[in-house]
This record gives sequence, structure tokens and C-alpha cells, in this order.
Amino acid sequence: MYHYLVDSVRKSSVLLILLASTLGALGESFSILWFCAPIGLTLFFVDIWHTAKNKTSAAWRGFLFGIATAGAGIVWFWDTIPLNWLHVSDPWIEGLAVGSMWFMASASMALATALTAVLLFLIRKSRFGPLSAAFLWTLEGHGRMWGFALITLGRESLFGPHFSVTSLGYTLAENPYLLQFSRLGGITVLDFVVGFLAACAATLLLGNKHSPKHVVEVACAGALLLCVPAFLTVPAPSQNTSNPFKVTIASPVAPIDDSYNAGRVRLLMEEIAAQGEPYPDMIVVPEGFSLDQAYSSIELHDSVLNLFKGKDILIVNSEYRSVTETEGTTSYDRYIAPTKPGSVEHATLYYYSTVHGKIASYAKMFLMPLGEYQPYTTSPVLSLFGDPEIDQYLTRLRSLVRGSETVAVPWNGKIVGALLCSESISPYLFHDLAANKGASVLVELFNPAWFRGSRTLSEKMEQIGKVHAVRNRAWYLQSANASPSFIIDPTGRVVTRSDGHTVSFLSTTIP
Repeated sequence: MYHYLVDSVRKSSVLLILLASTLGALGESFSILWFCAPIGLTLFFVDIWHTAKNKTSAAWRGFLFGIATAGAGIVWFWDTIPLNWLHVSDPWIEGLAVGSMWFMASASMALATALTAVLLFLIRKSRFGPLSAAFLWTLEGHGRMWGFALITLGRESLFGPHFSVTSLGYTLAENPYLLQFSRLGGITVLDFVVGFLAACAATLLLGNKHSPKHVVEVACAGALLLCVPAFLTVPAPSQNTSNPFKVTIASPVAPIDDSYNAGRVRLLMEEIAAQGEPYPDMIVVPEGFSLDQAYSSIELHDSVLNLFKGKDILIVNSEYRSVTETEGTTSYDRYIAPTKPGSVEHATLYYYSTVHGKIASYAKMFLMPLGEYQPYTTSPVLSLFGDPEIDQYLTRLRSLVRGSETVAVPWNGKIVGALLCSESISPYLFHDLAANKGASVLVELFNPAWFRGSRTLSEKMEQIGKVHAVRNRAWYLQSANASPSFIIDPTGRVVTRSDGHTVSFLSTTIP
């Protein structure tokens, strides 16, 4: 029966690659089906090694698998529809605008998969095929990131392999055991592992093309690799009652055109204070929820300090900040207020002490395309649709000025390092905070209201958060607006999570 099925698939030139692409896309899109991704990758290797007839055939098969999995990894782009926050009302224009951006991004990343498929075809008879395939698949993940960097290149873009969200290795984060591979190198190692295991499985499926000895060697290699996490797993952190560090993260629910309402920040502070003592040592609010916008400069210090009865609390908050030489520094709502002529603009994160005021700040480095800067490629494409609202948005959109260095601060025996929104997608920025700045508490201020509570995006962000926590042996906190917030311990265990649909507050004590 087995040989009959294999022969039937082999006789079809497209069935296997379509099945592989479908399974890979399902694994990327639904966390509950995470195992479909490595199965799909296994069938992809089988297809390249067994069905592809030449390099051209391998290339188009690779492109198909790449665009299916990369497109599934960013399917949340479509959740920006309807574009009512841009006042676009034509559903055809909405679909064309979002679809063109989705396709450009997916195709740019799929080119790396196509090139990888050609190289996989060339090594199909190698004795070290699984090992070579694993290295190639690791490079494929970085190739996807570079592809996205090129297609979104702009004056203030952070050029490099940062957009890791479509990497198939993240699907392994759904398995607590396999997640521990992250300790060895984060998503890079997870990509290697998923590539090696898939290549080993593909070799076993093609066992009749290899000697029995080689098949046994490959099976043993895969089994040995699966033993590695047993030596990496560490016990869950115990509670330290002698020096507790209590954190509270806010999880509000506000639409994108109202998420910068100053009254919301006041209400969040009042509700946290109303929970009573002991007050937290640190409070985190989502991206764009600003203390400066909620309180006047005169009342900020006394109002917040009185709320918490004089306790010195670190409040991590952020805002868009416009700086001019003549007028000094002012905050503004990027989605409503016009940009000031001659100003330098940042997405700025603040570490605010209720006793000492602002103790440090950080300017966002990995800016969001079309939200915080305009890539060179997008304006010519979007202008083709002739929609006046989109044209007006592109005309009004000026790039923020990106920052140049991450910032962490010591607080009550911990070192806290925070980033803004899209920056968590980068494999390197949180690692820089942990490895070079000593951060043991990693904080993500997230505001995905543009994507209207996208399930796919929230599940992917949790996978990414688990990898950051395990790789850096740190606590990982995400405070999100209109999306689930969560707290993850250094083993990758989700300690607590909000539903993203109701205003809530998550608290835990970090040992």
C-alpha cells in the first residue's frame, strides 16, 4: 500500500508540491496545526529530490512552496481591511492595495525558497543530504528576511535580516520540548532543526533510493537530534519571596483611530491603582499609550505618584515625538495631527519613574513599512490605483527617524529592556538587550489595532515571544492593545494571557 501511494504521487508532477505547500501554509496559519509545517517541508524535500526533473523545475516548485508559506505567515496583512481609517470605501481598491503589498512581500521572500530548491536539487544524491539540507534551509530563512528588507527598503528602514515572522522554525515553539532548541540560537537553530528533521524524514520516505545502511544512519541522526532538548530543559523558575519584583501589564482594547486617546491612559493608571497594595514595581502599557499625552507637564509627577501613594514604580510607555530646533520637543498623534515642518520625528519609548520622572528613553529602530516610513517601492505601486485617499496618505506620510541603539535600565534588582511593536519580529534586537545590555526582563509594547485583533498575528507573536524568552533565558512581557497580552517565563511557559477582547490587567511576580 505504501509503495502504491508513493508511486501514485510520483506520477503526478504537481500533486506533491501542492500538498506540501498546503500543509506548510496550514502550519504557518494555525498554531493548533503547527505540525503540518514540518510535514509539509518533508514533502517539499521529497518533491525536489524525487519529482523535480531539472533546476528549472526545482526553482518553480520552490517558488510555489515559498509563496504559499510566506504568504500564510503574513496573511494578517489582509486583516487591515476595511481601510476605513484611511477613509477608503471602495472594496476593490482595498483589496488591490492590500493584495499588492501582500504579494510583493510574499514573492520577495519566496525567491529565497526558489534558490534554495535549486541548491537542494543539486545535492539530491549527496551522502550528507540531510545535513546539507538543514544548512540550506537555515540560509533560506535568512534569505527570506533579506528579501523583505530589499522590497521594503526606504530612507529610514533598518536594513538587514530582521523580518523573521515567516520562518517555519517558529512553528516548533508550539511544542514545549522542541522549543528548548531555542536556547542554542533562537530562530536560526529552530530553522536548522526543522530543516534537518524534515530532510531525515524525506530520506526515510525515499528509502528505496538509498542503501539500508544510509537509511539507518539518517534515522539514528534524527533520533539523536531529538534527544538534545532533554539536556537543555531547565526547571521553571521558583518564586523569590525575599525580593519580589511584581509587574503589571495593561491590555486595553481601542480601535486604531482612538488608541491614542489621552483619557484611556489615565483610566488605565487609575484602574491599576484601584487594585490596591502591594502596588507593582513595574507597569507596562501598549505602544502609543503615553503618560505625557494623558497628563500635563505640571500635573504628571504629582498625579501619578499620588495614585500609588508615593511608591517608586517604573512605567514603560511610549509616544510619537516631534522635535524642532525652535520649539523644543512635543508629542503628537501621528494619525490625526499634521507633521510639523522641519521637525525630526521618533517613535519613542520612555522608562518613567514615578519619583524621578523620565530616567531613560529609546528611539525605535525597526520601523514599520507604510506606517512609520515609506519604502521606495510602494508609492509607485499604490499610486496606480488612483485613489485620492491613498494618495493623500502617501503624501502626508513622512518617515520617522529611526534610533541607533537599544536601551535597558536597572530597576529593583532587575535589568529591564523594552522594544516597540514590530521590533519583536527581529531575531537580534531583544538578543542585543539580553546579551549586551544584561536585560533579564524583556518587554514588548505592541499596538496591532491596524490588524483588528488578527488571530494569526497574535498566535505568531506568542510563538516569537516564547523563542525570545528561551533563547535569552529571560522573562518576556507583551502589553498589547486590541490583541492578547501575555507573560512568558524563561522556559517558554505562558504564565498568563489576556483574551484581547476585553480590557484586562495581567500581573505576576518575577523571582
